[in-house]
Amino acid sequence: CIFGRVLYVSLHDPCVAPGRDNPFSDAVPPFIPGNVQPVGEKLAPAAVIEVIRRLAESSSLNLFRPFPDLETVEVLARHVGTRGFIGLQVKTSGWERADVENRVYVRRSSFRARPTTYVCVLSWDRGAMRFGEDCLLIPSLDISALARVEGEWLVLELQPGSAHHRRLDRYRSPIATLGRTVEALLTAVAG
Repeated sequence: CIFGRVLYVSLHDPCVAPGRDNPFSDAVPPFIPGNVQPVGEKLAPAAVIEVIRRLAESSSLNLFRPFPDLETVEVLARHVGTRGFIGLQVKTSGWERADVENRVYVRRSSFRARPTTYVCVLSWDRGAMRFGEDCLLIPSLDISALARVEGEWLVLELQPGSAHHRRLDRYRSPIATLGRTVEALLTAVAG
């Protein structure tokens, strides 16, 4: 079905199954090394909702959800007073024990680092079935120095749930204050 300029295809339709003279085979997402379906993909909608919920606690932010979700920015926050904005790409990494290293994958072909764009990484505690107390709020301009290249991906290696994130500690922020943190970033840029 074509809606506007976006093509929607059901991959559950036997006529569109991967590997069968399929004109839409490029629509099948590529395999990400390490997992059949990483926790970040499973929890992506919940993580975006959690980020929006936390940002919505700040009355000075207007929130927008770009459509279609094909760009780097998944959530756009605009400060009412300064009219400045920050775009967020939301990622999730699951953990069960504090000593387990996990990876967050960022697709290089669609990632565009900009001064107004941040990557927000939430941790998912698989045991407690909830998001962690902290998140990482990383300026997109810093990603290339923090991540390693693995084929088509930029890979951030981190230890969600641990007391440290190696080189990422300076980006740590309590998730409960994410709205105030983004508000402060937007006020500092304007002032």
